[in-house]
Amino acid sequence: MPGGIQGGLSGGIEPAQGWEALLGAVAESPGITLVIGEVDTGKSCLCAFLAGSLAEGGFKTAVVDADVGQSDIGPPTTIGLGEVPGRLSSLSECKELALHFVGHCSPEGFLLQTLVGTVRLAVEALRMGFEQVVVDTTGLVHGPGRALKLAKATLLQPRHIVFIEREEELSALRAWLPSACDAKVHTLRPSPRVRERSREERRERRKALFASYFEGAKEVVYKGVVVRGSSFGHGRPLPGHMLSYLGERLSTKPKYAERDCKELRVVAGETFDLTGLGELAGSFGVEKVRVASPSRWKNLVVGLTERGGFCLGVGILLEVDWAEGAFLVLTPRSVDPSRVGVIELGALRIKSDGTELGKVHPAEL
Repeated sequence: MPGGIQGGLSGGIEPAQGWEALLGAVAESPGITLVIGEVDTGKSCLCAFLAGSLAEGGFKTAVVDADVGQSDIGPPTTIGLGEVPGRLSSLSECKELALHFVGHCSPEGFLLQTLVGTVRLAVEALRMGFEQVVVDTTGLVHGPGRALKLAKATLLQPRHIVFIEREEELSALRAWLPSACDAKVHTLRPSPRVRERSREERRERRKALFASYFEGAKEVVYKGVVVRGSSFGHGRPLPGHMLSYLGERLSTKPKYAERDCKELRVVAGETFDLTGLGELAGSFGVEKVRVASPSRWKNLVVGLTERGGFCLGVGILLEVDWAEGAFLVLTPRSVDPSRVGVIELGALRIKSDGTELGKVHPAEL
């Protein structure tokens, strides 16, 4: 076991009560450490102290940053895997190794994507030979957050689980999670130096992160890629005379239409008439007719991903041409477009300056 594990100041992080004892326990029993707590309890600060001290002590250490809304490794809407170079002042000092795209800044409504990404990156870290893997999580610990944390503990089988709680708000998780894995449980109080941030402050921080991320980005047209997350793009395209017929029925000028055994999907103009959809469905022998205008996909956050690989980065979808299979995406400088084989649609609209334009329900895409 590497020696020389010390607490003290880790890159300027002063340990709070119980942190150094936790460090000693984790150093004695390497593996995955899962950190859980509500918002503004100091999870990321503890993770930086713990991971930095372990790396300084000789352990090959990685961090899985699963806080999709306040990301330090990778842009918001992603889960990031980072290598710890030594003592840290912030998790943002980790070297980014891999990303997984979730598509929104909260795991609520995206539990499966969050679970898959967290577990996949932790497994990848172990595959790469990291001895210590510290997993930072979001502050969603009630309602669906309990099921998510239980699933993470079940699949990750962590060596250590750290609960940071003010009072008894994590009592259910403290009862459930140890029954799902053979982990050593540690309970800490939040550091007195933790400052609570309002929802607006969190939104402004995300805006700044996005703005920095897209600085110098370029517009790229992607063709021949797989688009995941939309009902459109995988049916049988309809010929021109059918488009004319649909235009008359919907009082619009269709740009594209496709069908499968269940649905007829139409990309219409910006205005259209939805009366008589049941009759239209009957005439095509389908159960449902779905009509959308091109603006439905505009400004969506998208994941730019390798086929069979990890997310290379996040883009902003600017234009969609389903007929040509072409997608205009604002692409960050860090992404090599030639490696992109998959575009994953998110559920958040943003501008390139990071301004959030609202959430889109995945079923609408």
